[in-house]
Amino acid sequence: IARNNKITEAVAICDSKPYPVSAVVRAVITHFDRGEPAARHAADEAYMTELPKLRRGLKVLACLGNIAPILGLLGTLLSLMSIFDKISQEGHFVPTTELAGDVKSALLTTALGLIVAMAVHLFSFVLAQKLENIVGDMEKGCEEMINFCIVHAWHKQDKQDKTEPAHDVHKERVTATDRPARPSRQTDVENL
Repeated sequence: IARNNKITEAVAICDSKPYPVSAVVRAVITHFDRGEPAARHAADEAYMTELPKLRRGLKVLACLGNIAPILGLLGTLLSLMSIFDKISQEGHFVPTTELAGDVKSALLTTALGLIVAMAVHLFSFVLAQKLENIVGDMEKGCEEMINFCIVHAWHKQDKQDKTEPAHDVHKERVTATDRPARPSRQTDVENL
C-alpha cells in the first residue's frame, strides 16, 4: 500500500491494529513528509507512549512476587504462636498429635508463599522477555519504515530529476553514519 503511495490507507491499517509496532509505524508514516528527523522524533514519542502501557502489569507482578514469601512467613509465625499457646495452656506434656496440625500448617504456609513467589517471578520473566521482543519489533518496524520512506522519496526525486535540471539528491540524504547514535530502547526494558 505504501509503495503505491496510498498513505491514508496505510495510516488506516495502522489505526485498525492496536499494536505498539503499528503506533510507531503510523508515527513514521504521518511525519515523514517533514523529514527523517521529524519522523524519528515522532517514532520516539510513540515509543514513549506505548512502553508504559506495556510495562503496566510488570510492577504489580514484581510486588506480588516479593510479598508472597513474606505472607508465607507470616502464616508460619501465626501457626507457631498457636503452638506456643497450646503449650502454655496444657503445660509441658502436650501430645504431639495435637501439635502436628499446627506444625503442618506452619510449614504449608511457608511452602505456599515460596511456590507463589517462584511462579510469579517466572511469569514476570516471561512477560519481560515478550516485552523485550515487542520493543525490538518496534525498533525494527521504525527503521524499516524510515528506510522505505527514504528509498521511496529518492525514487520520487529521481523521477523529478529527469524533468528538472541536474540536482544531486544523494548528497542530501542522511546515511546511517551521518546520524548521531541513539541509545538502544532495549536498555529501557533491561532496567525493569
